Amino acid sequence: MATTADAIVVGGGVVGASALFQLCSLGPRRVVLCERRQPGAGASGKSGAFIQFHFCQNEAETRLTQASLPYLQHWDDLVGAGDCGFVPAGYLRLEPPERADHLRERVAMLHTLGVETSVITPADVARRAPYLRLDGVAVAAHEPGAGYADANATIAGFLAAAQQRGGLVRTATTVTAIRTSGGKVGGVETTSGPIDAPVVILAVGAWSLPLPRPLELDLPLRGALTQWIGFTLPPASPAPAMTVGDGVARSYFRATTPGARHILIGLGGVARRPLADPDADDASIPDGIVTAAHERLAARLVGAERAYPAGGQTGPITLTPDDLPIIDRHAEIDGLYFFAGDCGSSFKTAPAIGRALAEWALHGQPEVADLAAFRSGRFGGAGAAAWAAPTVRVAGE
Repeated sequence: MATTADAIVVGGGVVGASALFQLCSLGPRRVVLCERRQPGAGASGKSGAFIQFHFCQNEAETRLTQASLPYLQHWDDLVGAGDCGFVPAGYLRLEPPERADHLRERVAMLHTLGVETSVITPADVARRAPYLRLDGVAVAAHEPGAGYADANATIAGFLAAAQQRGGLVRTATTVTAIRTSGGKVGGVETTSGPIDAPVVILAVGAWSLPLPRPLELDLPLRGALTQWIGFTLPPASPAPAMTVGDGVARSYFRATTPGARHILIGLGGVARRPLADPDADDASIPDGIVTAAHERLAARLVGAERAYPAGGQTGPITLTPDDLPIIDRHAEIDGLYFFAGDCGSSFKTAPAIGRALAEWALHGQPEVADLAAFRSGRFGGAGAAAWAAPTVRVAGE
């Protein structure tokens, strides 16, 4: 394997794949990605791959999503390998009376940033999506340009495009240490031998949890298992055309492909389980979660009361106290950059995160978006030990 490189990316999820592609696109040809298993083996490959602005927490995340969306919409032109499978299905957000003002505020914020979305009535929802039941819904939002992608195809496309530009992908290659000397990064130690490089980008997902101690990072991260549950609708039931975020039943769902009767539903924080060791993750989905998912789907989707379970998927994620990822450079080790705390909703921003990290490493600063809101210093040095409260976030809020 290569023993020297211009840059090394650690982690073969969607952010790592994006970073490899972006580094190769910006100039360096000797860029190596090290993945301990296979690309997409962690949370990225099990993502619902929702792409919508209503999942954004604030202006900074919205801007990052705006910088990412063109890659998904114009994949052939901007990436040029594979197919991310982006489907502009549109998105509906449904809310009860007590959250109506919150939804209107979210839409107003998105409007000021140029996002196409609008507040609509339950009657409007009924016309657009007659396959939905509207019990408890007081108000909704419609985002016509939203949709979803194919998570594994997105990762594969980024990697293929990087390889066309000279990038190298090393699977079954575990990085065991980051090598530093004199305040600078020098490369990595791996199970296949050392690699020297002046730039290392860490995008290791749940494997960020063991990082703080050896690298003297103080990151407030908590591990969790997030779960998608699959159901197949009976033949007579209409398939949902749009993706749906149900703030009444606290769920979100979509068809796996356009017109399919196989549905993926997530329950956000309700279905998350604590994760201390990403190598010991439990891929099983408890019966209680499957039952809860079926009840919530049946309450919203016509015909879903007769749907039957059809598998599911579990992925290890990391959470931060403010539900925003950490994108930063090491304060004392020159050349070391990292992405951590994906919060289960960073798929939509992965193209721009990879671009920002590559620009930062090569040009001295991120140019595609302002990353100030994502720097680790926003936590005031409180660190991981200070975050003890349980998470209650429901994705899409």
